[in-house]
Amino acid sequence: MAKSLPAGLLVAGYSLLVLAWVFSNPPGAAPDEPSNYVKAVAVGSGQFLGRPGNYPASAGAAFGLTGPRLARASLTTRWVQIPFRLAPEGFACDAFLPAVSAGCLQDSLPLANTMDQPTYAGTYQPFVYFPSGILTWLANDARTALLLARLGVALLCIALIAIAAWLLVRGRTNALALSGLVVAATPMVVFASATVSASGPEICAGLCFFAVVLRLAQPNRIDRWDWSALAFSGSVLALSRPLGALWLALGVLTLLLVAGLRPAWRRLRSGGLAAGVALGVVTLAVAAGFAWEVAFEPHRPTSLSEVLAFVPGALASFSQTFRGEVGIFGWLDTDMPALAYSAWYILVFTLVAVAAVLGTWRDRLVLLSLAVLSFVVTVVLAAGFVLPLGFGLQGRHVLAFTVAVPLLAGEILYRRAGRLPRIKAGHWMVAFTAVAAAVQAVGWFANARRYAVGVNGPADFIANAQWSPPLGWWPWVVVVAVGCLALLTAGIAAGRSTERAAGSRTEPQAA
Repeated sequence: MAKSLPAGLLVAGYSLLVLAWVFSNPPGAAPDEPSNYVKAVAVGSGQFLGRPGNYPASAGAAFGLTGPRLARASLTTRWVQIPFRLAPEGFACDAFLPAVSAGCLQDSLPLANTMDQPTYAGTYQPFVYFPSGILTWLANDARTALLLARLGVALLCIALIAIAAWLLVRGRTNALALSGLVVAATPMVVFASATVSASGPEICAGLCFFAVVLRLAQPNRIDRWDWSALAFSGSVLALSRPLGALWLALGVLTLLLVAGLRPAWRRLRSGGLAAGVALGVVTLAVAAGFAWEVAFEPHRPTSLSEVLAFVPGALASFSQTFRGEVGIFGWLDTDMPALAYSAWYILVFTLVAVAAVLGTWRDRLVLLSLAVLSFVVTVVLAAGFVLPLGFGLQGRHVLAFTVAVPLLAGEILYRRAGRLPRIKAGHWMVAFTAVAAAVQAVGWFANARRYAVGVNGPADFIANAQWSPPLGWWPWVVVVAVGCLALLTAGIAAGRSTERAAGSRTEPQAA
């Protein structure tokens, strides 16, 4: 019970934060959200693809799509039919204008005069859009439909986060392994979980999947619930975005690194029918995603020489990608204060460093290998797939895998905390959650201010708001405050459970 309380509080905290982002972020105030919204509405009505056609140049310019970028967007564009009342007129009217508030959304806009709508997410895999799409048909206008679509994404993401938290504490003497989840769940994870996009489900499925991997790597009793978690998270990961199969393969590699080849094989064999069903479900999901990509997604061939030519640019942009993993909001035009990024960097490096000090040489080697692999994968994806198209690699594109590093560090911290008696592991958990909660609040505040009054507007954005969310700003301020308090309380509860376990000398010392 003691270990379940912090997990429950943690999930409650993230649920409240995601809810606040769902309602307080203006319509379309996220990368590609207008197109993803049209995609969701179409999928909800059974239009999984639509008809080919170029993306309008006038609309593309408002979203930064010109020249080669517009040409690329046109390759993935499909035209679909959605009801007039659900057309996203005026969404993202202040995109790439951080000094401008979302006040333009207050303008009275006419309904669309055609049911035909373009979406450059047209060729994207439709699978995770379906829950959101179904919900949009309950709405009588586009802004309500967008909120319902966001709620569809949020429910899926919160479920995945909840399962990850449950896996990290299940059958254990304390909740110290949750430290990895706290550090992995950056403000960008929360933001993506409240956005109409496949990125949120992909990232949260990555969190959940790597939590399953770490559980499989340990000598715990694995039952059908663990295999069910593997099937669910692995399927969502495979069906979210094109890189799902890669993240799954890297998850298998992580299992082999942490557990070793023979122990990993024994774990899989001991699962019996439940393991076979779970692996079969994930395999079918991978096949479905791969079939969709081959059939509909345009691919640009890239030579090795071209990839090598983009490597310097990929290396130069790595720091910005890492920053994006922590949180860059809006259309990548809304930053947090520099101190917030520094605090999260310190959080990550402290967790990894403490885990390295406490861990065995094998732990350190595996942790270092995962960190290096995260860096290499980020650079290769940027040089080989994104930069040649004229775009930059965003932090959300790789978070589904890079979350494995803090999750592993938290796992090591749980298993090895007793090796340094002078360090009270419970205090570390409180510190991690305190810093994380503060940065989550700062991130929401920075985004709220940007859309209420612009980034150069007064700090008291509530009294001077040019745009306000449903119910006004104060209810969502309260929701964020309670959510952050829940995170902090979870850290305190986890810290106490850790100290009680250490006092009873039941803490595991080796794996």
